[in-house]
Amino acid sequence: MPFARSRKRDPEARPTAWSAAIALIARRDLSEGEVRERLARREYPEADIDAAIERLSSRGYLDDARLAIEVARIRARRGGYGPARIRLDLRRRRFGGASIGAALSAAFPEGEEDRAAARALARFARREAPPERPLPDPDGAWSDRPDPVRKWQQRQFRRLVNRGFSPTAARKALFESRTAERGSVNP
Repeated sequence: MPFARSRKRDPEARPTAWSAAIALIARRDLSEGEVRERLARREYPEADIDAAIERLSSRGYLDDARLAIEVARIRARRGGYGPARIRLDLRRRRFGGASIGAALSAAFPEGEEDRAAARALARFARREAPPERPLPDPDGAWSDRPDPVRKWQQRQFRRLVNRGFSPTAARKALFESRTAERGSVNP
């Protein structure tokens, strides 16, 4: 039975910036900034990094505009995140300003932020149903306890804003859920 020979790697041999970049994007879609940062961390010369990025872009392996739109749509639809949070995530992933603007426009066309906030609120409500309004005390007076519905609405408002929705979209989603619940427009 033949034994497999062990391959000894030459410590001096190191892949080129191009092959290292190909290996990086083979694992996961990365932005140009992420590839540039990872190659720089591996101490490749700036000229080699620029050449590798140019080669990747010219062959269509690296397309920031397409990837930013895809990431924004996935984060908006599946993650339930709003524009502010997605903008932050795209900046962390080193996308350029133009790519971020185009991605947010594609993920949130006119009025879509309000609908996305309503979907996120509905998802929250499935996990934590809104409480019932308390009844007055037997003597007819209202208790000094805080209104649980109001506390729930404040908590949901904070959740929506923390997920990147504007305060206006969060308020509108809460108002629409309240009116749908009551069947009227009166608060």
